[in-house]
Amino acid sequence: MDIDNRIIVLSAPSGTGKTTIVKTLMEKHSDLYFSVSTTTRKKRENEKDGVDYYFVSEDEFKKMVDNNDFIEWAVVHSNYYGTTKKEIERIINKGYCILDIDVQGLKNLIEIYPGLKSIFILPPSIYELEKRLRNRGGMDEENIKLRLNNAKNEMKMIYLYKYFVINDNLDNAVKRIEEIIYEK
Repeated sequence: MDIDNRIIVLSAPSGTGKTTIVKTLMEKHSDLYFSVSTTTRKKRENEKDGVDYYFVSEDEFKKMVDNNDFIEWAVVHSNYYGTTKKEIERIINKGYCILDIDVQGLKNLIEIYPGLKSIFILPPSIYELEKRLRNRGGMDEENIKLRLNNAKNEMKMIYLYKYFVINDNLDNAVKRIEEIIYEK
């Protein structure tokens, strides 16, 4: 199988349900592997280093950039996020590699893997997205506004993606993404 077809990029505005979708897909399919991103973002209470993200300081991240360790990286919501070459190599020979990256990261990956499958997950509405962000907790009003503004800008870039899925029903969204991943 072509390596490009085994790379699945999922992008979505914060609060769209992307993490839940990825976890559901991973529980259902033993040939799907999640590419753990490296970030300078603070760890949330329920997150584990090396499982949800590799959490590093900004200085450590910048050293990794200088060492050319990343296949892609970007600044999102005032934090650094990146995918290391080592992480892709860890996964690619075992099965499908699912990457949770933003629009900036997709642009970089398309240059390396032009045949990758890119899927943009949309919320049912901006109103629903705001509701989800508020229910998530742990964010002040300024952060919620920043994420909503970023979401509007990210959705303007949907044309870069081969597919889009509206997450108004988790089961339906997961089913559609499975169809995209396993299409022949």
